[in-house]
Amino acid sequence: MSINSANRQMPEDFWDAGHPHRLRTWLRIHMPGLVSDLFPKAADCERRGGWHRWYNQDGLHSGCYHCKVTTEGQLWREAPSRPEVQA
Repeated sequence: MSINSANRQMPEDFWDAGHPHRLRTWLRIHMPGLVSDLFPKAADCERRGGWHRWYNQDGLHSGCYHCKVTTEGQLWREAPSRPEVQA
């Protein structure tokens, strides 16, 4: 499965202003599969001064739209880690 297809549930108007990986995420979502694969997810948002934007992977785990970090728990149900960013 390409990275693009794994993130299709992201809102169309998604844009985390100020996030270091926002352009990469936008390109992965809006480019065709083969092109979007040229913009892989980052290793960890927090290492670059960003924040995680969580989505539901399987009901038990949360994955970040911007990076490869996954964690146990339903973090997608919580508010984004930056209050000015709306889920």
